[in-house]
Amino acid sequence: MDTTVLDLPAPAATRLRRPGWRDPRLLVGFALIAASVVLGSWAVTSAQRTVQVYVARDVLVPGAALSSAALVVADVRLADRVEGYLRADRPLPEGAVVVRPVGAGELVPLGAVGAAADLQVRAVPVALAGPPPSGLVAGSRVDLWFTPEQGAPGAADAGATPPAPLAADLTVAE
Repeated sequence: MDTTVLDLPAPAATRLRRPGWRDPRLLVGFALIAASVVLGSWAVTSAQRTVQVYVARDVLVPGAALSSAALVVADVRLADRVEGYLRADRPLPEGAVVVRPVGAGELVPLGAVGAAADLQVRAVPVALAGPPPSGLVAGSRVDLWFTPEQGAPGAADAGATPPAPLAADLTVAE
């Protein structure tokens, strides 16, 4: 097998151009970096934006006076819903009472705060014949029933007066 080597002239080397400051790739890179820094700082700032609101330390029952001793301040992220809650950066309303139950650890809604004149309930003590049930705590909702005692005067036989409801959906104050 006969191999011949051709002697071709070498092509002239073209020199690559040195990149300059006006290179479009460099300008696009700077623009991408700047945009990511701005977007990242905006995301972190908006995620850390909090508002101070009041939280119930314990269960607040209707009729309870609203005081700073019964409340705790918490920083929360509520965005545009903050106006529905009692804000801690404003003073507590004078003479305000709780008009509906607020659970322990719950944010205090403005709808649960009002004047004593707006209150449509009153506290009534009820004596229990025995120990209260284990699940009965302040803020619990209960129904109150009347059960006649056996052998009470005027009760001829046990089946004469059946148990009857006296009130429904009451809030336990203490």
